[in-house]
Amino acid sequence: MQKRFRSSDVHRPSRRELFLLAAGAASATIAHPPAAGAQATSIVVPPATDAVSPFSISVPQTAIDDLRHRLDSTRYPERETVGDWTQGVPLDKARALIEYWRDRYDWRRFETRANSFPHFRTRIDGLGVHFIHARSSHANAMPIVFTHGWPGSFVEFLEVIGPLTEPTRFGGNADDAFHVVVPSLPGFAFHSFASRLRIFR
Repeated sequence: MQKRFRSSDVHRPSRRELFLLAAGAASATIAHPPAAGAQATSIVVPPATDAVSPFSISVPQTAIDDLRHRLDSTRYPERETVGDWTQGVPLDKARALIEYWRDRYDWRRFETRANSFPHFRTRIDGLGVHFIHARSSHANAMPIVFTHGWPGSFVEFLEVIGPLTEPTRFGGNADDAFHVVVPSLPGFAFHSFASRLRIFR
């Protein structure tokens, strides 16, 4: 007699397992080289040297198109059974966020905004370092460094660079001016990855 399986007999992946599965699939995609003839979708960062070299952010359109395609192919889990966040991100919130990134977020607009500040790359202890260095026009400006947290990026400080470097344009005094430096943490933005040994030694 053939056994009939019930839905309760089959292990249904949890939301955490679905997330880990998606992360693993993404890692596998990144780890393997693209097939012959496939368009490049990776972001190429200029090599870091001992010199402090300026560069502009320029993400290839193929990378943006690839991201939108992957967002469009998102496989969603079942809706949560509670009315709060105790089971993770609510499905409606996740859908809305993915639809925003896929259909409405204007990367080129952000790219132009980010490139209005001077970006640099250099090499320190063998590691490619990325940072913004915005100089003030005021002679007595003091240097100040902003370091983002984890997770985070230099983007968090774009709104304050102008008022700090050129306070007189925002109703402030020249005595309040700063030269602003915003480095990226290792592995973030255009900063190279560092090994655990290098980070904590």
